[in-house]
Amino acid sequence: MKTKFFTIMSLLAVFAMILTACAPAATPAPAAEPTKAADAAAQPTAAEAKPAATKIRVASDAAYPPFETVDEKTKEMVGFDIDLFKAIAEKEGLEVEFVNIGFDPLLAGMAQCQYDAAISAITITDERKQNMTFSDPYFKAGQAITVAASNDAIKSEADLKGKTIGTQLGTTGDILAKKIEGANVKAYDSVDLAFQDLLNGQVEAVVADNVPSEGFVGKSPDKIKIVGDLLTSEDYGISVCKKNTELLEKINKGLAAVKADGLIEKLNTKWVKGGVSDAAAAPAAAAPAEPMKIRVASDAAYPPFETVDEKTKELVGFDIDLFKAIAEKANLQVEFVNIGFDPLLAGMAQCQYDAAISAITITDERKQNMTFSDPYFKAGQAITVAVSNDKIKTEADLKGKTIGTQLGTTGDILAKKIEGANVKAYDSVDLAFQDLLNGQVEAVVADNVPSEGFVGKSPDKIKIVGDLLTSEDYGISVCKKNTELLDRINKGLKEVKDAGLIDELNTKWVKGASK
Repeated sequence: MKTKFFTIMSLLAVFAMILTACAPAATPAPAAEPTKAADAAAQPTAAEAKPAATKIRVASDAAYPPFETVDEKTKEMVGFDIDLFKAIAEKEGLEVEFVNIGFDPLLAGMAQCQYDAAISAITITDERKQNMTFSDPYFKAGQAITVAASNDAIKSEADLKGKTIGTQLGTTGDILAKKIEGANVKAYDSVDLAFQDLLNGQVEAVVADNVPSEGFVGKSPDKIKIVGDLLTSEDYGISVCKKNTELLEKINKGLAAVKADGLIEKLNTKWVKGGVSDAAAAPAAAAPAEPMKIRVASDAAYPPFETVDEKTKELVGFDIDLFKAIAEKANLQVEFVNIGFDPLLAGMAQCQYDAAISAITITDERKQNMTFSDPYFKAGQAITVAVSNDKIKTEADLKGKTIGTQLGTTGDILAKKIEGANVKAYDSVDLAFQDLLNGQVEAVVADNVPSEGFVGKSPDKIKIVGDLLTSEDYGISVCKKNTELLDRINKGLKEVKDAGLIDELNTKWVKGASK
């Protein structure tokens, strides 16, 4: 019995061992469940990886094809501008509600920040910059004159004197037309109404942006026509509420990204069909058969843009290098002329020089006397004071103060508008800074890059305070009569930009200042 018992027990033990060997490994007891915060730290959720979209209201006057209009079937807003802003919004995580509103109330609303932004073929102007900020430019346009096909009396701006002109209220075309001597300007809420009255004989001409004008002419080529050259050269930008600097940065970042993706060219092909845009692919013009000899003015007392090399006595600087590169591309033979800034502007108004490059800010007032190339540098007005001066920190603190400026500059114009200010305007900016160092003026208002240069030479004596007072674009000034030269300069400028020269000059001369 015992023997049998042990035999059975032995067999059972062997069987148990076999079962143990074949069984799956025991599952360890679960560790304490980590908290949600710990989980999130270890592995971000999708929501945390991509921040929630920023909701914004964007105004547009959807009666301005091909930039913005309403699709008759879907009742949705469509067009060049709408596609562009949607692409920017996708890049920057913006959730957009478009608001369709007339152009004049759109501008008034933006001045009051009733909308976060607006995109509506809005020309960037100094006057508008007082009430709103603007993105970098995304499209180049100009004002065109449209008349009846049978009208041979109107061929240029000069012929509009005393005529009845249709415009869209609040536009740059409206502003321009109202400055024409004796003109009877009828300003409409939308541009299509102006063209309708032209077709009906109620107005003798319409002044409006060239691309929409071409669209209306395309619909009635036997009835209306565009005459003469464009009256202006303008840049469209996206308007942003002045308080919302974060949104402006996002829009500019997104705009740069979609430009780099080639979207402007695609939208130009889709909507404008051959219209002129700042990045539109256009066939390259034939190289000029003969070189063009030109005189180019510059005020060589404005480093780092233009100054005189002490050894060679030659003009050197950012602007000089840039123009030489453009001249090489555009087959121009250049004679540089060193002249003070105020007489430079007066000379350009009289076409005494073919062109001028001298850190010249593009303004509407200057456009009346000269044309400008596409922008090549962004700057702004800065306030510089003595290091010991703690009373002046902003523009508001300049009231009643003695301010040094350079005669004829945008800093000079701005300073003279400050209540009670005693403005001392110098022939060159270095004299203004010298008097600041000598205690003859309490502040200098001048472009930020030269101001930074002067501060860099005397950091223990002078300093820049507050934010920049303006946002400005430099352009090359061209005699208004010489459209061929303007075309050559713009073509050359685009080529050197595409080749990366602006970045190289920025590194060489400005040392990190913004383009």
